[in-house]
Amino acid sequence: MEDLAAQGFVLSFIFAAVTIFVTVGFSLFSEGWTTYEEKYVSGAERTLESMFLSIPPQQLIYLSAFTGTLGFFGVLLATQEMVWSVLTGLAGVFVPEVTIRLLRWKRARRFQEQLVDLLQSLTNSLRAGIALPMAFESARHEMPNPMAQEIGLLTQELKLGASLDAALRHMLERMPGEDLDLVITAIEISGEVGGNLTEVFGKISHTIRDRSRIERRISALTAMGRLQGLVMGLLPLAFLLGIYLMQPEYILPLFTTWTGNAILGVIAVLEVMGFWFIRKIVNIEV
Repeated sequence: MEDLAAQGFVLSFIFAAVTIFVTVGFSLFSEGWTTYEEKYVSGAERTLESMFLSIPPQQLIYLSAFTGTLGFFGVLLATQEMVWSVLTGLAGVFVPEVTIRLLRWKRARRFQEQLVDLLQSLTNSLRAGIALPMAFESARHEMPNPMAQEIGLLTQELKLGASLDAALRHMLERMPGEDLDLVITAIEISGEVGGNLTEVFGKISHTIRDRSRIERRISALTAMGRLQGLVMGLLPLAFLLGIYLMQPEYILPLFTTWTGNAILGVIAVLEVMGFWFIRKIVNIEV
């Protein structure tokens, strides 16, 4: 009887400890998830607003969970390998965020390409005797997106009483770039000490064109290096695929044993390092 009582006491103690652990763990997880969700939604909301995408930020979390789950179960059903399924699931979680970042990068690139046309439009308006705020309003009807969208936000802020300098700085926060920063700085200096903005815009346009020409020249000269890096990076994968098609038994241990998985992990790290070093070598700042 005493043994049974002791066992009952031990089981009760273990049950109480497990209950407390689960309760505390769930509470901490809930608080951590709430904090992560707030930060993620806040950052996603700013990104989506800057890109004029009418997608609820909360849905990005659900989409990330969906792509991660889809990748996990898809690879698990196809290969029956838990390690690769988990890695694919983790990679799938970041697919929506990477896609949004890629779209944002493309939009920023189009914006920078349209900046010279904006300066030309502003110069023509200033020469016609139009004030700078009205020149932006006129340029908004002439420029395509995304420039027209950004100028639309700028003119809305001006109508609500914001100063031109503040509205331009808000545009720079949405679309950061050295060329736009140079334009805004020139406008601010001209507003403080005076000056001929038409000449300043002409010089800035010339500078931007020269920089673009040099960047295209550098891109052409480094194209061979980038291609060599891509070929060298894909060569091990092609070699691995070739051996798998000819002699699968030589390759399967890499995917079915922990030692093979470790070797593949080392290979993946070396591949990423190689791509990073080659990118550093061929990426020349102008």
